[in-house]
Amino acid sequence: MLLRFLILVSLMSASAWSYAQDVRELATDRPGLGSDAPVTVPQGFVQVEAGFQMDKDRYRQGNVELEQTLWSYPSTLLRYGILDRWEFRLSFDALSLANRRQNADLVQQVQGISPITLGSKVMLTQEEGWVPTMAFQFGLTLPSTGSEALQSTFTQPTITWLMTKSVTENFGITVNLGAEWDDISPAATYNYALSMDMSLQEKLGAFLEFYGSWPELGTQAHAVNYGLTYLILDDLQLDISSGVGLVDEATDYFIGLGISGRIGL
Repeated sequence: MLLRFLILVSLMSASAWSYAQDVRELATDRPGLGSDAPVTVPQGFVQVEAGFQMDKDRYRQGNVELEQTLWSYPSTLLRYGILDRWEFRLSFDALSLANRRQNADLVQQVQGISPITLGSKVMLTQEEGWVPTMAFQFGLTLPSTGSEALQSTFTQPTITWLMTKSVTENFGITVNLGAEWDDISPAATYNYALSMDMSLQEKLGAFLEFYGSWPELGTQAHAVNYGLTYLILDDLQLDISSGVGLVDEATDYFIGLGISGRIGL
C-alpha cells in the first residue's frame, strides 16, 4: 500500500512539473499536529498528504498500568482547489490500536478505518504589511462511516481560525484557534496551536509547535511537536517529526513520517 502511494505521488508530481512553476509554493497541513496553514490549494489542483505515525502512551486503569500503542498507516488528507481561495477537504485514517498490561499481555486491539471527515478551507486575506494570511476551516466527521469498531454515533463538527505571519525572510509564526465537538457529549473542546517555522536552506525547513486543548468537560492536554520538511520537487515534499506530551493527559511521545504531493487537473 505504501509503495503504491509513493509511486502515485511521484507520477503526479512529475506530470505537474512543467507548468507548476507559476503556481504558489507548496503549502501543506502536515507534519504539524495542532496547526494547519491558512493557504489553500490553487484552483484546479489536487493535493494528497499522507503520514505514518506511532503514538505511545502509558496510563492507569484502576490499579493496573497499561501501555497504549496507536499506529496510523497512513493518515490521509485529500484537498482540492475549488476556487483560488476555497478548497474542499476529505480525510480518514487507517488505524491499529493496542492496549497492553505491563507484563505485555494484550488487553484490547482495534483495527480499521476511521470515520470520514469532510471539510472546507476559505482563505480570507493574504499577507500584506501587518496583515497576516488568514483563513477559516470547517469540518464534519460523519457518523456511520469507516470501520464498524471505529464509527461514531453523531456528526462531529470542527471550526478553526488559521493565521500565518512572516517575521523575517526565513522565519514565520502560525497560530490556530478552534473548537470541536466529540461523539460523547455536547460540550465543546477548545484547541490552540503555535508553530514557529524556519527555512534552513532553499528546500529544507524546520518547525517547533506547541499545541493543546481545553475541554469544557474533562482535563487539559498540552504537547510539543518538532520536525523537518524537505521539498524534493516543487510539488513533492517529505517530512519527519516527533513530539512529547507536556502533561499526563497528553500522549507520552510519538514519531512520524509523511509525504505530500499535488497535481493540476
